[in-house]
Amino acid sequence: MAHVAFVCNPGDRLDPAARSSVPIVIASLAREVARSGHDVSILGPDAAKASSDPTLAGIQLVNVSAGSRVVARLDQFLSGYVAAQNPFSTSDRCYARYRARVVGALSMLRPDIVHVSTYGQYLPEIAAALPGARRVLHLHDELWGHLPPDYVQARLGLAAHVLCVNTHIRDTLLSRDPAAHARVSVLHNAVDPELFRAGPAQGQPGRRLVYVGRLSPEKGLHVLGAAVGRLHQRFPDLVVDVVGSAGLIPYDWLRWIAADDAACRSLLPWYGTGPIDAIRRQIFDRGQSYVRDSIAAAGAGHTAFRLHDFVPHADLYAYYRTAAAVVCPSVCDEIPLSAYEGMAIGRPAVVSCDLSRDGPVAHGETALVVPRADPLRLADALAELLASPARAASMGAAARRAVLSNHTWSIAGQRLLAVYERLLAQGQ
Repeated sequence: MAHVAFVCNPGDRLDPAARSSVPIVIASLAREVARSGHDVSILGPDAAKASSDPTLAGIQLVNVSAGSRVVARLDQFLSGYVAAQNPFSTSDRCYARYRARVVGALSMLRPDIVHVSTYGQYLPEIAAALPGARRVLHLHDELWGHLPPDYVQARLGLAAHVLCVNTHIRDTLLSRDPAAHARVSVLHNAVDPELFRAGPAQGQPGRRLVYVGRLSPEKGLHVLGAAVGRLHQRFPDLVVDVVGSAGLIPYDWLRWIAADDAACRSLLPWYGTGPIDAIRRQIFDRGQSYVRDSIAAAGAGHTAFRLHDFVPHADLYAYYRTAAAVVCPSVCDEIPLSAYEGMAIGRPAVVSCDLSRDGPVAHGETALVVPRADPLRLADALAELLASPARAASMGAAARRAVLSNHTWSIAGQRLLAVYERLLAQGQ
């Protein structure tokens, strides 16, 4: 059996009461690897708080101090407005002390495989400290596919394997480094079928929608607001549960993607139209005005919205269960974890995406897929399901079958273990 170490980033909180999507993925995959008999460690800024999670029993939880984030946040803000070879989140300055502490802890643990998420800066540092360890990079967003090819190729050369959570991220990444094709694969997100189980709808799901996720422009809450404005007159009793906390994704992250993506360029004004406005929105306001303006875009339909701050993962079930559909209006090309979770319960997803099929999402079968940043098409898709509960129920049943047959964490864990086994065999 091998020893596998999963590395959390400074913002990845393993505390079950505070987990967002990336820590959910890390904890779920670590659990499945441990169940297979491997020794597993998780390193993170609050790893000890995960000891209250019984599903992680037997996993070594290693606390690594993230230190103060104030300086890093200021550096990241300024990085959005200066010419740079790559964004702050991929620079060597980004949480350098935290990375040094992680590498120091790994040097003592001596794992066979190190599984890191998103931050490629770990790769050369781990290669130097642990030359015999297999390094796996797990990408949860598309930023790497917009970086300079020389940077991408140099970093990917240090990864034994790269996992991408959807085919768009894989394809965008390979556009920067086609030679890495054999070392890049898709590992879709998944769900815990015990946590997100099918059940009879509560209330009147025919008139209720749910959005789950960070309230940031790339997630498209403003697109949903405009769509609800069009729906309100036809469905005056519509309720939209919005579950998540306001918080802008860093401007410099978005700026790099926007350089290649017209839909994402439309998001830049939300970050401020001048220096004073940028400071207000990004540092002091931190997304609150974005949320207010997004809901105001619904006009008279703003009364449909019900705002719920961060909700622990285990408590999301109640929101999905009351909905006719889960809405994922992302402007960046993604299929968020909420789509998988709502579909597992038997709710169809309405997804803004350029791919009509990816993971459990299949347009017209398990979900309705609409163009990104298009409130008119989003409104039409939502109206189609709201007007036909039978159609929504049929599509939701197909969605549940698709998730349970191919996208549970148990299945994702087996796919990940197959990658690990190949890497370990190559080193013999």
